[in-house]
Amino acid sequence: KGGQNSSKTATWMDFIAPPILNPLPNATNSARIVISGKASNGQTIYLYINNKNTNETLADEDGNFTFSENLDSGSNLIKTRAQREDKKSDFSNTINVLFKNSQPALEVASPSDGQSFKKDQNSVNVTGRTDSGVSITVNGFWAVIDDNNNFSYILPLQNGDNEIKVVALDQAGNKTEKSLRVNYSQ
Repeated sequence: KGGQNSSKTATWMDFIAPPILNPLPNATNSARIVISGKASNGQTIYLYINNKNTNETLADEDGNFTFSENLDSGSNLIKTRAQREDKKSDFSNTINVLFKNSQPALEVASPSDGQSFKKDQNSVNVTGRTDSGVSITVNGFWAVIDDNNNFSYILPLQNGDNEIKVVALDQAGNKTEKSLRVNYSQ
């Protein structure tokens, strides 16, 4: 009974390593994104966005591959897998990219435009509200934002007219700006 072993043993030839995706931004305000990475040369690379196979390309002689794709509004889960002949790799790492191209909300509650301050009122508390995940600057300084998206910053006033520039910036790079002017006389 010296027959061959009929159980199949996996060899390194049966294994295809998953592609490696290059880093991508967490968020973007551009609908188009370039997705690149590394695999073995000559492999077919399949791109999946939100679990849907959207494109395929061949890895070049150095194993590099690139896709230029449109993103869906909101969250985009991006991953790839490689194939050579009839063998497929596991999926690559998954990268989540948020596509958002709308301006963040910015409401300045106080002070009001044109408001005057006198004597011992040599600073003003700039307050308002914005969206979740948005950073606020007042004349270039970071405002404090609470859990309800209310912001505040105490701004020292100079004698005369004071311009106040409030900027809301979200993680995708979308920006909303509001400017107002107040007067302080000692």
